[in-house]
Amino acid sequence: RKVHTERYISNTIFNEQLEIAEVIVANKSDLYGAGDFAALINYIDSRFGLNSKLIYQVRYGIVSMEWLENPASKKSLEEIDKNAHTTTSSALPPTIEVPNDGYICKENQGEGFFSRGWVFSPSWYFGERELISLIHSIDVERVKGVFRTRKGALGFNKAESAVSQTLLPRIEDSRIELISRNHDALDGVEEALLACVIERDPSISLAENIA
Repeated sequence: RKVHTERYISNTIFNEQLEIAEVIVANKSDLYGAGDFAALINYIDSRFGLNSKLIYQVRYGIVSMEWLENPASKKSLEEIDKNAHTTTSSALPPTIEVPNDGYICKENQGEGFFSRGWVFSPSWYFGERELISLIHSIDVERVKGVFRTRKGALGFNKAESAVSQTLLPRIEDSRIELISRNHDALDGVEEALLACVIERDPSISLAENIA
């Protein structure tokens, strides 16, 4: 539905996410009008092409994990890495110390935005379905995160309501950052993230650097 709104189609981040995404999930499809999904397909095709993209309609954030079985392409990984270092008012500095057990939360603000980020111990594993549901439900301008799960490493990017999900080859820890114009929108996310943790494996340490 967003492609009918000038605010979104003129938003650089919104278009960047659609461009690099290999799997695009159109959530809340039960609220779509008769031509809304076709309009999304046409917009993506006209701007970025459809050759390397899979696009699905879902309701209530219910996503099949089979859609994420193929690892991200080299091009997408390069774009994800580039975008991860160009976000305004980042709460997570590149050299933040990662805890061997537990997590760290940092905040920042600037240029009218508030940011809050978390870095989790590499011994913590997150549930895929729990993460997908949470990412789709967070109502902020930007979400970017990578998580260790028992089925592999998952990367998420969300700009407004556009969510891209990527199967990553290797990550050292789990981390996520939220950016919002509304500080109150960041409240309650930490508790929701902790509820997504399904296992804490004391045999894994940061030094092992296991994906």
